[in-house]
Amino acid sequence: MPVVRRALLLLPLLWAGFAWGLGPYVTEPAPALAYSELPKYFSDVVDSHGVRLVSTNYNQRTNICDLWWRKEIPVQPARIKAPDLVYANLRPGTFLGLVSIFTPQEDFRHHMLKPGLYTMRYAQPEQNGDDHAVSPFRDFVILSPAWVDKDPNAKVSM
Repeated sequence: MPVVRRALLLLPLLWAGFAWGLGPYVTEPAPALAYSELPKYFSDVVDSHGVRLVSTNYNQRTNICDLWWRKEIPVQPARIKAPDLVYANLRPGTFLGLVSIFTPQEDFRHHMLKPGLYTMRYAQPEQNGDDHAVSPFRDFVILSPAWVDKDPNAKVSM
């Protein structure tokens, strides 16, 4: 029994050792060149000071994506008071910004995102009881390829 107890006490330390080996994500300013390469219809509405997300797993630096937020995000009076909505004053379909993905990425549902430029739009999907395992809130950002979603001022229904 003492051997089993010692082994159980060592498991958290082993797990902590593996977790420590995984480096954090860091953010830094996105290069000006990346902003200059955005299509004009987007660069007119997004902030030129973007953010680059970088992974430093195992002391290896990998650029994940650049992100630019919209300069001014239009808001409206909250139509409904719901405890599962943090941003009830945003209209679903509102353009929030752009994300440029550099390497293939997997979303929370295990769908692969290809490298490329994507628009970010706000969504409030209805949830059933099973969805609370994903998030207790209904505020989500939907990504669309930028070549499909070219008008940041379009009223997109979601």
